Amino acid sequence: MGKQEAQSDIRTAERTLALFADAGEIVALGAAVAAQLDDVTLSRRLAQEVSVYGKGRVSKELRAEILRRAGALAQSTSVRRFSGDEPIAKTLVQACVGGPIDDHERMMLLDQSQLLEAAQGMAHRATGTARHIAIIGAGVSGIAIGRELLNAGHRVTLFERSDRCAGTWSQNRYPGCGVDSPSYVYAYSFAQKPDWSRYFVRREEIDDYIENCATEFGLRPHIRLQTAVVSCRYDAQHATWKLLVKDKDGNTHSESFDAVVSAVGQLNTPSIPNIKGLDEFGGTAVHTAEWRESIEIQAKRVAIVGVGASSMQVAPTIAPQVSQLYVFQRQPHWVMPNNHYLSEVPRPEIERLRAAPAYLAWKRLLFNWTYGDAAHPALTRHPDWPADVRDAINPFSAKLRDIMRNHIRNELRSRPELIPKMTPNYPPYSKRVLLDNNWYKMFLRENVTLVSDGIRRITKDGIETADGQIHKVDVIVLATGYQASRMLHTLDVVNGHGTSLKETWGEDDPRAYLGMTVPGFPNFFLMYGPNTNLAFGGSAIIHSEFQAAYIRRCLDLMAERNSSEMECTEEAFTSYNRKLDERLNNMVWAETSSTNWFRNAKGRVVTNSPWSMGEYWSLLRSVNPASYHFRKGPGHGAKGNQAEVESTS
Repeated sequence: MGKQEAQSDIRTAERTLALFADAGEIVALGAAVAAQLDDVTLSRRLAQEVSVYGKGRVSKELRAEILRRAGALAQSTSVRRFSGDEPIAKTLVQACVGGPIDDHERMMLLDQSQLLEAAQGMAHRATGTARHIAIIGAGVSGIAIGRELLNAGHRVTLFERSDRCAGTWSQNRYPGCGVDSPSYVYAYSFAQKPDWSRYFVRREEIDDYIENCATEFGLRPHIRLQTAVVSCRYDAQHATWKLLVKDKDGNTHSESFDAVVSAVGQLNTPSIPNIKGLDEFGGTAVHTAEWRESIEIQAKRVAIVGVGASSMQVAPTIAPQVSQLYVFQRQPHWVMPNNHYLSEVPRPEIERLRAAPAYLAWKRLLFNWTYGDAAHPALTRHPDWPADVRDAINPFSAKLRDIMRNHIRNELRSRPELIPKMTPNYPPYSKRVLLDNNWYKMFLRENVTLVSDGIRRITKDGIETADGQIHKVDVIVLATGYQASRMLHTLDVVNGHGTSLKETWGEDDPRAYLGMTVPGFPNFFLMYGPNTNLAFGGSAIIHSEFQAAYIRRCLDLMAERNSSEMECTEEAFTSYNRKLDERLNNMVWAETSSTNWFRNAKGRVVTNSPWSMGEYWSLLRSVNPASYHFRKGPGHGAKGNQAEVESTS
């Protein structure tokens, strides 16, 4: 690794880490002012001062000028859009991200803030062919694809097994549940929300947002709540998928559709650890994904098994309420300090965002980069990185490690015996990097105990660890994640040859072209499928927009070719997955010094995307016809394929 390259990586890390601590909102406001007023001089000054002051900051003089001129933003409700190649657009993006970035990153950021002109290939085309599409799941992905296809003139039916939309945000109701991406990027680009109450909102607010989006987008009449899809079977003769669905009363019936979109994602089946005696526990044992509001924790002795994302949220939330909290840790996580994680958005800031949509757009752009692709350089091992350095894989990775290691030491300086137990010995992002929710401060409480000895068994009234000690508890909370590698394992998907998706993928080795289509399964699309998880930051909602637009383009292409079937080729599938595996094998998730849910039993990374968000956006920007087989079959009129219904009880 060259000295210049290493120094560049460290400078990038310093810019990124500074923005984790400081939102840099004045820069976003300045970008909005310069863009709306077409002030090239201000844009250049903004970029220059950021390069000098860094940390998303500018001089006091420029800050005062930006605030003085910000009033002009309220005079226009329209937001100026760009082709993306204008000098002022390049300069303003550079100011927001803190330095030069690749073209595809810039274009993605502009697009995802609705700052890119629609002429960039995103506009819907009238195809003259309306198809009937089944969408399984009405969470963030289901709502995104439902809106996209409804706007394109297709008929859609969304099947949602729960009694509300919102997917995981309806299912997960544990104390403290919320986002660990900034609220401004955990929203659709076409439905940006200026009045989030917090920089990182809680579950209830996200749940309401998605419910409101379903109504606003006109999807309510097309959503069937408390209706589960049991199986999908392809009828090759008629080029349709027949779905067996079950309503809340247990009645089943079948319906036929022209295409199916699975929007259930990766995180929907809880992973229950195989701990001896769990079924014999006399108290309450619950997985975080199955939390019930009736669970009593006040003044109770509580054990939390796991120290991942859900534990990071629930444990500090309930610690003041319980009499004793035992946190059972198998392996510690890296935790990033963040000044905004627990902060409410000040009322004047909310009013400013409401009055100035351009400011909201540029603020979203800045947050999107800071909590997304800015971290991507930390994920790849440099070829000449010292083999004896096990807790970092490149200079950026090492800088992140040092920041977080110092944070641990500072937070636990009054409990020095905990520092080695809570300091990871693997590189950042091998496991998900978490944002500090007063995690370390929690362990300063007298009623909180870290247990790092392995669990031997669960008794009727507690947990016995490998050292023979029994920790008596009333409640056990399993913060143990999901069966992410066993995608769609609860859904029976069978193609026209009688082969199931389970047989194709095996127990835990799912693969797809672009994470979305599989050879042998025509007109079947996946959202949040294999190798599409963002394990370094970013927003699942943003990824869902990329995929929704791609699926709509696929249907456009089918219409152009007057085709009834569109099926991924083996060649495209194999070539894509070969490149994907080659890249993943050199990334941090392949490191075996940590345990994670990203790898399957054979060690292959099956959940995570190797691409930056900008790269994936570019990959999905257009559909390559050579990657698909197109077949003509039964025609589809303007009304689409009429649903065939067969009911049973």
